[in-house]
Amino acid sequence: MSDLSQEEIKKQVNELLILVEEEEHNYNWENAIEHLKKAEKIIQHEKIKEFEGLVYYKLGEIYQIAANFEKTEENVLNNLKFSRDYFQKANKLFTELKDEKFINACSGFINYLSYIIESEEKPIDIFLESALNYFKKAKSMFSDDINLINSIKMAILETMMLDLHLDEKIIRLDGHTDFIKLGSEHEGLIKNIWEELKNLQDFPEIYLYHYLFSIMQFCLATFAYLPAENEVRKQFIIENRDRILEFINVFENSTKMLCIFSAYAICSALNIVIALFYIDNQFEQKKYLKLAQKWLKKGEFLILKSNANPALITYYFSRFISSIFLMYLGYSTRGFNPIEDLDRCVDLIPLFFPKMLIAHLSMFIADVFIIAALNPLFPTAQRKIFAKRALDLIDLATVKILILNNPEYQVFYLSKNVSLCLLYTILGDLSKENKKSKYFQKSYQIFDEISKYDSPMMVNNYFYLMSISRIATLLAKNSKVKSEKIDYYQRAIEFLLPSKKLTIAFFHIETIFSIGEIYYKWGTLANDDEILKKSYLAYFDAIEYCKNKGYHNLVGSAYINLAKIEDRRGNFLSAAENYKNAIDSFDQAILTLTYTKLSKKIEKLKDYLKAWNLIEYAKSYHIKEDYNKAQVTYEEASRILKNLHEYEFEAPFYSTWAILEKAEDLSKKNKHQEAAATYLVAQSDFGDTVEILNSNLSKRKTLREKERISKLIQAAKIRETYCSARYNLETGRLESKKGNHIVAAELYNKAGVLFENLCQVYKIERERNELTGIYYLCKAWVNMEQADVEQKPALYAKASDLFEKASKIFQESQMKKLSLGNSLYCSALKSGSLFDKTTDLNEKQDFYKKIKMYLRESSKNYRIGGFEQDALWALATSTFFDGIWHLIQADNQIDFSKKTDLLNIATKYLNSALQIFKKAGYQQKEEEIRKYLQMIKDEKAILTSALNVIEKPEVSESTIGISAPACPGETSSSVSIGEMQRHDLTTESEVNWHKRIHHLYLFFPSGICLTTHPFKPKEEVEPHLVAGGLTGISALIQEVTKSETKIKKVEQEEITILLEHGKYLTAALITEENLITLQNKLVKLIQDVEDFYQEELESFSGNLSLFSKITKFIQRIFEN
Repeated sequence: MSDLSQEEIKKQVNELLILVEEEEHNYNWENAIEHLKKAEKIIQHEKIKEFEGLVYYKLGEIYQIAANFEKTEENVLNNLKFSRDYFQKANKLFTELKDEKFINACSGFINYLSYIIESEEKPIDIFLESALNYFKKAKSMFSDDINLINSIKMAILETMMLDLHLDEKIIRLDGHTDFIKLGSEHEGLIKNIWEELKNLQDFPEIYLYHYLFSIMQFCLATFAYLPAENEVRKQFIIENRDRILEFINVFENSTKMLCIFSAYAICSALNIVIALFYIDNQFEQKKYLKLAQKWLKKGEFLILKSNANPALITYYFSRFISSIFLMYLGYSTRGFNPIEDLDRCVDLIPLFFPKMLIAHLSMFIADVFIIAALNPLFPTAQRKIFAKRALDLIDLATVKILILNNPEYQVFYLSKNVSLCLLYTILGDLSKENKKSKYFQKSYQIFDEISKYDSPMMVNNYFYLMSISRIATLLAKNSKVKSEKIDYYQRAIEFLLPSKKLTIAFFHIETIFSIGEIYYKWGTLANDDEILKKSYLAYFDAIEYCKNKGYHNLVGSAYINLAKIEDRRGNFLSAAENYKNAIDSFDQAILTLTYTKLSKKIEKLKDYLKAWNLIEYAKSYHIKEDYNKAQVTYEEASRILKNLHEYEFEAPFYSTWAILEKAEDLSKKNKHQEAAATYLVAQSDFGDTVEILNSNLSKRKTLREKERISKLIQAAKIRETYCSARYNLETGRLESKKGNHIVAAELYNKAGVLFENLCQVYKIERERNELTGIYYLCKAWVNMEQADVEQKPALYAKASDLFEKASKIFQESQMKKLSLGNSLYCSALKSGSLFDKTTDLNEKQDFYKKIKMYLRESSKNYRIGGFEQDALWALATSTFFDGIWHLIQADNQIDFSKKTDLLNIATKYLNSALQIFKKAGYQQKEEEIRKYLQMIKDEKAILTSALNVIEKPEVSESTIGISAPACPGETSSSVSIGEMQRHDLTTESEVNWHKRIHHLYLFFPSGICLTTHPFKPKEEVEPHLVAGGLTGISALIQEVTKSETKIKKVEQEEITILLEHGKYLTAALITEENLITLQNKLVKLIQDVEDFYQEELESFSGNLSLFSKITKFIQRIFEN
């Protein structure tokens, strides 16, 4: 025993405890521990158990908080173990003293620390539940003892345990837990604690720090995994963000730097969560992300003083994620380097406990990198870097955090595998051909397992559904097998559709556009019109959503996609209307952007869409066989494209289309010689077009554009082949007319082979069938030409069958009836050939009946098809043959009276046929019949054959109705949805410029401030100081650059200072963004003021009262 009394010993210990508080305040944990160990020695020596227990307890607290500041994993764990050891010592002493309050408090800490230290080695449920119960009991006991401070401390620790308990249950997918009840209980505790804390400025900072991170931990689990309605989760997050803001207001002027820094970081993080998850307006999203960066800027000055690992991780992670998503929206992040921030986060990962929380954080960081890697607006090389960094992070986390490999932690285990699968798929997609397979092999191995997960909590988790959909879409894109592609697109839609209901606000636009895109790819691949209709409806939903938000650029983009779908379905007028709607939407988008680079870019896009509006009209004219209008319209579209540098390579394609339309028109008018020559020109020009397109293909950077141009090249080659086929048809027709039937047959055969080849290229059933029908026509003509020479019934029969096949394929009535009419006419020719070959009158009579029937039916079909003259030809030919048949019968009749009757009947038929041919305008047939009538009159012998009478009509070889089918490769350039989102943001900023401005200063180059004008209520700053400072900046820049050019812009944190220099004055506008609208207004202000006050400015001697009307100029330009 020492000579000191107990009171003196207690005094010494209290003095040491005061020193501990001072060191604690300055975060000098080693010094605090040293003072406590001195107190420990004194008390141990004197055996003052009450004090000894409190010192051990304090050592436990200090070692625990000090672990947050250690910079090696070993030291962190050692401190945590020391903390547990001291709480165990304290617990032993308080047990001897029967102090139930501190027994429960110590037991709570011991179990909590055991959970942290041993959570990856043993079952930990018992640790957390025990800690939670002990802290609850301690809170109640301290409250009963009217010890408010200790009661609040225990309540804070209770919230920490409750949060971890909730987290454990969620991650293990515990189906028996009422998560909403636990969440509400946690929220109630947090709220009650704050009501007490806000009136306790001297509350220990260690516990304030624990309180803040309890809120952070709860919000982390809430927005990511809590199986609750979106509005419930949103309410939790917003209420806690507001609580943190209130915390900042209460403690910002205190000396609690660690808590202030942590509050800034957490406030930033929660603003990011609100922006990404709960704000469905992209303009507001940007505002919240900028607000997050504002809080980070405020915390920048406290980094060195607040060196706690959890606070630093939260800070750097918030800075990293806000930068990435602002970049995603197309904004620069001045002063922040997201890669450096990520590196800092990764370095701190091993130092963060419990591992549950760092597992969350690791997966979140990886997910952000995945989002960046998926963004096509980033360069491919950068996207690959993002993906590889995410892979590295998951690899590191898997080694350091064993629970990621534990299947019991189902959410982590599945999330890790989903992220790995998505990353392998992204890298496979972005890699060169020789490296793709190694990545895709890994993704295939994982995909089947992760896509069959059926837990209710996961199938209602947005990240899970969206990730699986993305993987399936990329696998479909890279698959070489059509059936596999269709299967992957189908699976992508199956996962994407439910995600639409759960969607995170930030990605909602991307989701609704993705649904339309996947349906479109699936529909085009499967040639399924019903799937294309679903794509149409999805894009229409996107239009309705974006229109209500004022996203005019996105509305325009959706209309472009609708136009492409309608083009694909052959609804060309509807496609033209949708291109017009797109133009109208872009008109609305650029109303306030007349002078910006962006407006010029959109104006070019509008011109391009005008060209495509015309192209769709040209296609509609083409299918109506109004080839002249189609030609003129294609020429107009080509002229527009020629004047657009980015799209001029498309102009030759459509100018050649105009030539093709001219050829089609000539063919329709039976100007076969001119048509053949024009088809030959078009064929040559399409060949030249292929070379131009190939040249441009190598200059394109994006895969999407390369694919489109490749399809356009294929379309040009198809057109080239079509023109060659049509040239052969036209020249075949000419040779047939000359009687060169063998040459004509060869030419028709060549055309048929070319059309057959085209059939193999076309995937759309409508166009493929059309070409197949034309192929059958060509083969029928080949047989007809051969039959004209050989007069074999089999050849006519074959021609008839081929015409009939063609009639069954053609959907359009005219072509269907024409082909059927030709088939029946060929059947008549076949019967005519057999009629001529037989000498048996009974057989001839049977063939006569067939000939008459076929010719009458042929006439009927020609008439229904609209071929009136050819219908009359067939009818007249039938009547003509009636007359010939009676002449043949008369020739074989011995009875004179009967012979006379037959000749009279024959004469009547021939006169009737004469009148029909005359009506139809077939003069040569009139002459032929007149000769027969004269021969009857002269009683001359008449020798004729059926085939001499049954001549084929001209329409049987007509190319009417044969026209170039639509080609799916002839589509407009796609528009990047991400780029359109950025355009809408820029448009919004320009439209709402008045919301971005803060203050205007007008001053002389000498630094004298002429006037100031606030636009927002703010604390006044001495105008002359501001003016002098700005003048100094301008002078400094001029000195450094040695240039007469004065500085026009100063960027400082989240504020931009725009300057406009006149002859006498300089205007400085404090604004949130550098907008063209504001620059123009400053120019206008300087011009108007200097013009009005020119004399006063030239002779200015310091009297500012001369310029009293300047405020009116400012109000007119900036406020009216």
